[in-house]
Amino acid sequence: MSILERIEKGVVARPHSLIVFGPPGVGKSTFAASAPDPLFIDCDNRTAHLDVRRIKPDSWDELLEVLRLVARDEIKCGTVVIDTLDHAEMLLHKSLCELHNVTSIEEVGGGYGKGYIAALGEWRRLAIGMDALRAKGLHVVLLAHSHVRTHKNPLGEDYGRIELKLDKRAHNFLRERVDGVGYASFETVVTKTKEGATKAKTTGTPMLSFKPSAACETKRFAAFPEKCGMTWDALTGGDK
Repeated sequence: MSILERIEKGVVARPHSLIVFGPPGVGKSTFAASAPDPLFIDCDNRTAHLDVRRIKPDSWDELLEVLRLVARDEIKCGTVVIDTLDHAEMLLHKSLCELHNVTSIEEVGGGYGKGYIAALGEWRRLAIGMDALRAKGLHVVLLAHSHVRTHKNPLGEDYGRIELKLDKRAHNFLRERVDGVGYASFETVVTKTKEGATKAKTTGTPMLSFKPSAACETKRFAAFPEKCGMTWDALTGGDK
């Protein structure tokens, strides 16, 4: 088939791939449990309260092996969930340290950031596995914790921003490889008192935001709402 015959036109329906990040206890795992037929790769050992299927990998290679088994239909599911990326990163760094017989990722390859570059190669292997799953019609949900990091602003003053709790290289790479990045938090209502003071009060309702914001690094896929409740139906409008 020539390249001219491979021209496509129109909207192409694809399974979703997204990162959901936020503070502990906000309901990230519960959200992922509402996805179609989820299989959790539970790196964080935090899903005991959920009635879901899970595999707890002991190593980075085992995590990748789960993706291969799903891609070969040896494990059946509708959604693969990695819970959480930051704990998966711990497995990855441990694997590289053992391979290079060192005690810290900072020492891998002699230092100078070479350990993090080696880790990025492994994240690429993960991304290839994710692509294989989506090609089979499976959704991929990556969960992560959040932290505040100083954002280097080339257009003005630097400022704090809520980001994924990952090495910056991994953070940037994975953000590019998914359709959407949503921040999970409890809904907060901000009001002014008669004296002009600002008061903030949480409603206790967990919400997922894809709305672009200077304060929080998100990424909105066109099919996702700017903000929604923490369920798969709320995210997709009931579309499985």
